[in-house]
Parts: sequence; C-alpha cells; structure tokens
Amino acid sequence: AKASDAVDVMTKGGASKTQAQCVEKELDKLDQKDLNKIADATNLDDLSQDLQDEANRILETCLTGPTEGSGESTTTTAPTETTASSETTDTTAAP
Repeated sequence: AKASDAVDVMTKGGASKTQAQCVEKELDKLDQKDLNKIADATNLDDLSQDLQDEANRILETCLTGPTEGSGESTTTTAPTETTASSETTDTTAAP
C-alpha cells in the first residue's frame, strides 16, 4: 500500500483535495508494515488499538480542520463576509 492511494479514496469519499493530501502526508509518516495493515483493514476494529488511535488522530487532524492555523481556516471567512454585508445595512439604519 502507498500513502498516495489515500488521496483518491478520500476525494471519492467526499473529502477536499487539501484534506486528502493531509491524510497522505500523515500516512507517509507510518512505516510500511502499519500502512499495509491499515490498507488491508475492512473496518477500524481490524486494527490494533494503537493503529486505531493513529488512524483516528490522522482523520481528526485532517478532516476537522487545522489546529495550527494553516490556510484551510480561510474557508470559514465566506459565511462571515455574508454576515458582514448584513451588518453594513444595519449600521446605516442605526444613526
């Protein structure tokens, strides 16, 4: 198994390309033996507790958003901009 295989699987599963590449980067840190075990697993219960924890850590890190302030956080600014334009209207009415 190769960590790069995760990109295709993750994007087909609905993850963004950035999220999928994050998973690939994290999987690249594992040794080949553990990577093969993850690739062969049908579900999380097929893995040892240590590998389950590692798989969960990788998915949480890559799918729930950055904790170290990477560029992904800019995705949340789009809804904020919509709110900001509404506030502009409210500000005009306030005085």
